[in-house]
Amino acid sequence: MSRETLERSDGERTRAFERTAWELFGTGTGSDTRCRLVAELEANGPLNANQLASALECDYTTVRHHLERLSETGFVVTDGPERGYDVRYRLGDALARNWPWVDTQWLESTSR
Repeated sequence: MSRETLERSDGERTRAFERTAWELFGTGTGSDTRCRLVAELEANGPLNANQLASALECDYTTVRHHLERLSETGFVVTDGPERGYDVRYRLGDALARNWPWVDTQWLESTSR
Protein backbone atom coordinates (compact mmCIF):
# COMPACT_ATOMS: atom_id res chain seq x y z
CA MET A 1 0.00 0.00 0.00
CA SER A 2 1.35 3.40 -0.88
CA ARG A 3 1.64 6.01 1.84
CA GLU A 4 -0.31 8.55 -0.21
CA THR A 5 -3.52 6.57 0.22
CA LEU A 6 -3.50 6.85 4.00
CA GLU A 7 -4.90 10.39 4.11
CA ARG A 8 -6.93 12.65 1.90
CA SER A 9 -5.50 16.01 0.91
CA ASP A 10 -7.39 17.64 3.79
CA GLY A 11 -5.62 15.35 6.30
CA GLU A 12 -8.63 13.11 6.98
CA ARG A 13 -7.82 9.43 7.30
CA THR A 14 -9.05 7.18 4.55
CA ARG A 15 -10.54 3.71 4.59
CA ALA A 16 -7.09 2.53 3.48
CA PHE A 17 -5.63 4.01 6.68
CA GLU A 18 -8.30 2.29 8.78
CA ARG A 19 -7.78 -1.02 6.95
CA THR A 20 -4.00 -0.80 7.43
CA ALA A 21 -4.46 0.00 11.12
CA TRP A 22 -6.75 -3.02 11.46
CA GLU A 23 -4.20 -5.28 9.76
CA LEU A 24 -1.34 -4.04 11.93
CA PHE A 25 -3.01 -3.55 15.31
CA GLY A 26 -6.28 -5.46 15.32
CA THR A 27 -5.47 -8.89 14.02
CA GLY A 28 -2.81 -11.50 13.72
CA THR A 29 0.34 -12.55 15.39
CA GLY A 30 2.36 -9.62 16.63
CA SER A 31 -0.43 -7.07 16.74
CA ASP A 32 -0.02 -6.75 20.51
CA THR A 33 3.71 -6.08 20.14
CA ARG A 34 3.08 -3.52 17.39
CA CYS A 35 0.54 -1.74 19.62
CA ARG A 36 3.06 -1.55 22.45
CA LEU A 37 5.79 -0.42 20.06
CA VAL A 38 3.86 2.51 18.58
CA ALA A 39 2.60 3.51 22.03
CA GLU A 40 6.23 3.66 23.21
CA LEU A 41 7.24 5.74 20.20
CA GLU A 42 4.32 8.10 20.74
CA ALA A 43 5.24 8.57 24.40
CA ASN A 44 9.04 8.62 24.19
CA GLY A 45 10.17 8.67 20.54
CA PRO A 46 12.21 8.97 18.51
CA LEU A 47 13.98 5.81 19.68
CA ASN A 48 16.30 3.27 18.11
CA ALA A 49 15.52 -0.45 17.93
CA ASN A 50 17.71 -1.28 20.93
CA GLN A 51 15.99 1.34 23.11
CA LEU A 52 12.60 0.00 22.03
CA ALA A 53 13.63 -3.59 22.78
CA SER A 54 14.72 -2.56 26.27
CA ALA A 55 11.59 -0.53 26.95
CA LEU A 56 9.30 -3.32 25.74
CA GLU A 57 11.40 -6.08 27.31
CA CYS A 58 11.37 -7.75 23.93
CA ASP A 59 13.98 -9.37 21.70
CA TYR A 60 15.85 -6.95 19.41
CA THR A 61 15.17 -9.01 16.28
CA THR A 62 11.45 -9.05 17.09
CA VAL A 63 11.44 -5.27 17.40
CA ARG A 64 13.33 -4.92 14.10
CA HIS A 65 10.79 -7.18 12.38
CA HIS A 66 7.87 -5.06 13.59
CA LEU A 67 9.65 -1.79 12.74
CA GLU A 68 10.15 -3.04 9.18
CA ARG A 69 6.47 -3.97 8.94
CA LEU A 70 5.37 -0.58 10.29
CA SER A 71 7.87 1.25 8.07
CA GLU A 72 6.49 -0.42 4.93
CA THR A 73 3.17 1.33 5.52
CA GLY A 74 4.61 4.68 6.60
CA PHE A 75 3.12 4.32 10.09
CA VAL A 76 6.69 4.51 11.43
CA VAL A 77 9.51 6.46 9.76
CA THR A 78 13.18 7.00 10.43
CA ASP A 79 14.33 10.19 12.05
CA GLY A 80 17.88 11.04 11.00
CA PRO A 81 20.24 8.54 9.40
CA GLU A 82 18.47 5.68 7.64
CA ARG A 83 21.21 3.10 8.18
CA GLY A 84 23.40 1.99 11.04
CA TYR A 85 23.03 1.26 14.71
CA ASP A 86 21.54 4.59 15.74
CA VAL A 87 18.63 4.72 13.30
CA ARG A 88 15.84 6.34 15.28
CA TYR A 89 12.19 5.75 14.60
CA ARG A 90 9.16 7.95 15.16
CA LEU A 91 5.51 7.85 14.22
CA GLY A 92 4.81 8.66 10.58
CA ASP A 93 2.77 11.77 9.89
CA ALA A 94 -0.50 9.96 9.12
CA LEU A 95 -0.29 7.87 12.31
CA ALA A 96 0.72 10.88 14.42
CA ARG A 97 -2.19 12.98 13.12
CA ASN A 98 -4.64 10.15 13.71
CA TRP A 99 -3.18 9.13 17.07
CA PRO A 100 -6.30 9.82 19.17
CA TRP A 101 -8.37 7.56 16.89
CA VAL A 102 -5.74 4.80 16.83
CA ASP A 103 -5.25 5.02 20.58
CA THR A 104 -9.00 4.69 21.21
CA GLN A 105 -9.59 1.96 18.63
CA TRP A 106 -6.62 -0.32 19.23
CA LEU A 107 -4.32 0.65 22.04
CA GLU A 108 -6.46 1.32 25.11
CA SER A 109 -6.95 -2.41 25.64
CA THR A 110 -3.21 -3.12 25.35
CA SER A 111 -1.07 -3.09 28.45
CA ARG A 112 1.60 -0.45 28.03
